[in-house]
Amino acid sequence: YIVLICASVEFAAMGEDKKDAMPEVDSAGFVKFLPVFVLFLIIPRLIAGGIAVAVYVNGNTSLYDKNIAKLTEGEYGYVYAAASLFGLVVTWLNNYPMLYKNMIMRFGSGNLRANMMIFKEVGAKEGAPYVVLETEGAVGSYNR
Repeated sequence: YIVLICASVEFAAMGEDKKDAMPEVDSAGFVKFLPVFVLFLIIPRLIAGGIAVAVYVNGNTSLYDKNIAKLTEGEYGYVYAAASLFGLVVTWLNNYPMLYKNMIMRFGSGNLRANMMIFKEVGAKEGAPYVVLETEGAVGSYNR
């Protein structure tokens, strides 16, 4: 409920001349956020790989080589490959909605960016008791 009030205040400040008092949609926002999205996928894995190499080089290398050899004997490497792929998929799924969020909410939107969903009022202005989730356009893509 508080989120709805905050969003209403933000949208009301935009003026009534906007359609349904919704924020302006930046159609290029999806493409603008794409490099950041790719960096979110790559940078944590590069950091973790760098740490792993540093531990390997500065640690007990003979023990590590022996343990790696055990992985190839028992074909346990597939388990680690699956875990890595699972981590990549989780990162993808958690950050993919941000591509649509950037179309609607700019980085300078302040507290509006904290909203998980965007709602709209349904019905006539006087007796509009219902608020539903927006499902159309870029806002609907973000909500899904």
